[in-house]
Amino acid sequence: MLGNLLSSGQARGTLAITSTVVAAASAPIAIRYAQGEGVPSLTIIAYRLIITSAVLAPLVWSWHGKELRALQKSDWIWAFGSGLFHALGLMLLFFSLEYTSVLINSIMRRTSPLFALLLELIFFSAIFAPRVWWGVILAVVGAAVVGFGGDGSMSGSNDLLGGGLALLNAITISVYLFIGRKLRHQLPYLAYSWVVFTAAAVVASVGVLLTDSQVAGFSTAGYFWIIMVTLIAQFFGHIPINAALRYFSATILSVIMLLSVILAAVIAFFTLGEIPSTWQSIGSVIILVGIYLAVRKDHRPQTSDHR
Repeated sequence: MLGNLLSSGQARGTLAITSTVVAAASAPIAIRYAQGEGVPSLTIIAYRLIITSAVLAPLVWSWHGKELRALQKSDWIWAFGSGLFHALGLMLLFFSLEYTSVLINSIMRRTSPLFALLLELIFFSAIFAPRVWWGVILAVVGAAVVGFGGDGSMSGSNDLLGGGLALLNAITISVYLFIGRKLRHQLPYLAYSWVVFTAAAVVASVGVLLTDSQVAGFSTAGYFWIIMVTLIAQFFGHIPINAALRYFSATILSVIMLLSVILAAVIAFFTLGEIPSTWQSIGSVIILVGIYLAVRKDHRPQTSDHR
């Protein structure tokens, strides 16, 4: 019976969601430990992307080489653009964690669905229910409360700056996914992921060279946490969500991913000793409620008819 359950699509989707949520909550912790070992953020990002691209390359070209060879020059340009925003988003994520807590970083990054709605509004003339706009307003108010509600008890040195960087990261996530819609219709997700990760690896490597960041000579623990960041974030986070998208809508996944904020806060409390202020906790709840209202399944964007 257990074998039949695990072989069902529902079970595979559930396992993929569980893996993604746990990875999203754990990755910032691993990043903080790697940074604590003196590994520069840009170096962690570059290693993470290079390792992932190298591991996926033989599999992707073996399974999807025909689709990759069929890509046009314009497709590769779009892929590089998507990879550029992916790399930029990772940089903002890592730099944010240098200044603020895991909770603030996580909650600000989870506002990305709101920016995705804004992009749909601008480029597709989408129309949303009033509840969606109330959700956006609540999320903005909550973000302000979190940003200005610190009392010095968090481990971050500058919550306002770190939160702002994480908010910019949410924007880059939305743009990255928005650009990627073109290629995702032409490539299987694993092949698309490899193309984007490879492009992002090139961008991150250039960043390492331009900043003359240290790339070797770290402690054993430093290398260990680089590997952990790669495994947790890329292999247990980014890739499994593809399986989940086969069985659940993007809207449902957006809501479920909010669980990673709570889980990240719990893990950070026990591993890093991070304790949010009262106002930051209140602001986080306001943001969660706002996002939930905005991405509830029963709202359906409708394209305006200008004919």
